[in-house]
Amino acid sequence: MSKEEMEQVAKGNMEVRERLNRTIHGRWPIHAAMHIDTSKPDFLKKLGEITGEDIAVIEMRDRGWTWDAVAEGYAKLTQQSRDHKTLRARYDLVTAALHDHPEIKPDLLKRLVGNKDESAKEEVNRAVHGVWPIPKPAVGSALPSRNGGKTKTAFLSLGGPSSKASHASRPEVGQKLTRDITEADCKILRWREQGMSFEEIAKTLDGKSKSLRTRYNNVKATLDNIIGVDKELISAVAAGDDEARQSLNFLVHGRQDDGNHENGPSSDRPESSPLAPRNDGRPSVGQKTVNPAILQMWMENWHQAVLEAEEPAAPERQDSPPQPDDCCHFVYIVQRRELKTGQLNEDGEDLTIDDIPWTMCGNFYENLSEANVAAAKQAFRANDPELMEAFASRRHAKQEEDLDDDGLASVAREVPAGRVEVRVHRSPRTFQEAIKPASKDGWLERRCWRIRERRTTVTTTAPAEDDEDGLFSENTKESVTIEREADDVSYTLPEIANRAAVEYWIELTWKSRSSNLAARHAEKEEVRRGLLEALEASGEDVHYAIEWEDGGALEIEVVEGRLKGPRNTWV
Repeated sequence: MSKEEMEQVAKGNMEVRERLNRTIHGRWPIHAAMHIDTSKPDFLKKLGEITGEDIAVIEMRDRGWTWDAVAEGYAKLTQQSRDHKTLRARYDLVTAALHDHPEIKPDLLKRLVGNKDESAKEEVNRAVHGVWPIPKPAVGSALPSRNGGKTKTAFLSLGGPSSKASHASRPEVGQKLTRDITEADCKILRWREQGMSFEEIAKTLDGKSKSLRTRYNNVKATLDNIIGVDKELISAVAAGDDEARQSLNFLVHGRQDDGNHENGPSSDRPESSPLAPRNDGRPSVGQKTVNPAILQMWMENWHQAVLEAEEPAAPERQDSPPQPDDCCHFVYIVQRRELKTGQLNEDGEDLTIDDIPWTMCGNFYENLSEANVAAAKQAFRANDPELMEAFASRRHAKQEEDLDDDGLASVAREVPAGRVEVRVHRSPRTFQEAIKPASKDGWLERRCWRIRERRTTVTTTAPAEDDEDGLFSENTKESVTIEREADDVSYTLPEIANRAAVEYWIELTWKSRSSNLAARHAEKEEVRRGLLEALEASGEDVHYAIEWEDGGALEIEVVEGRLKGPRNTWV
């Protein structure tokens, strides 16, 4: 970039600004960096159909409009009001999708504004989703009716009754839920938190606003009174996490779904007469009333056990907030270079890809996985229009992918028109830079465990033959103690270190008296089982010691250590 070009950009010359950004980024306009993982299976489901209103919002932002101005412009354009959070969330989704599809040109997006050009809408959505029209999520399920086996649709997944149901049959707000809480229920909870009206939600889900309102009130009142239900769990269910949905319904109903069993139509008639009818609404186990305080304690303990089972090392892998010694960590940079076929140097000779210098693209990453994903996406982009067009056609394309010993990705994509190479480069940040990481998700644990061996050997020395007092001298004993690591391994879990220490102890100290191979194996297995059971019963780490008659000794123990240096690395 020359000084004259910088001055032109500073003066507002859009032509120069666009040319420079196309050279660096390969496209224009440039949107803010996305933090949305478009590779997730549910991304396209969340995205839905890209409309003219979406592109209009993007154009407003590209012109430099504030979100207040965008909200006003959106209201004038659509005659519908949306709050800033809703518009911004939608903006992030759409721009993230378009960022992954550089083959969608700005001229095509302009045709989409106003929803007048149906062919443009189809072309854009088919490029992103791969199909057209976009299938809508099924929020209803067919129930068998009593009119000759025909079916009618009721919003079971939303939990609301049919719009034809009488007012008396509708559940009161806050009454006990009889149906499981679904993904759609949690989406409604999140949308209401974002300020969407029931009418807007009804249009999104093709439901009745009264049914949605009733279901929302019942679900919200129920979840507000249950310990262990937080926003993270609700968000996970709304995102389609089936395990989170089962956990949530277990908290609500005290049961979990059987994945091999599908519930049939519900019936108001009991399967059998209750032995002891009770209408006080109190929980029971085995026909015996349970104290609500005890039940609450059980549920709290169960929820805590679920969290510990799912993330046993979460506190160590995500220390919050970052500590001063966390300033030493790796940053990952995505670099690329590209060569167009027939490209010549100053002397008129053909260039090779190795003659092209690496250039940085994108942001600094503290997470290696995010950097590798970004590198994979960069391999599908090119700054040269002809090369980009060849990549978009995906004809005669060859791709090479590799991970080095440090987990750094390198991707090469080649077509007859040229070649693009992308790699992830790693560099350490030191303590002196004093830059704390934004997050420590996925970091190695700070603690580690090692197996330490302490061995004492005794050497006996007899008197020398020329010692005049040899007849009356005694043998001298000298003991030497050597301490070392039993192996060159550091363990991230004490359980693994203890098991390895048990195996190491058996190899050093156990000897079988049997000459039969099968009998020796059975004896060794019995010794191993006994040591592991004793270790589990003690609840402590391995610490074994033995002394021999000659004064020698052997000691094995598991000791805790700490990792020093970058921990956001690949293992």
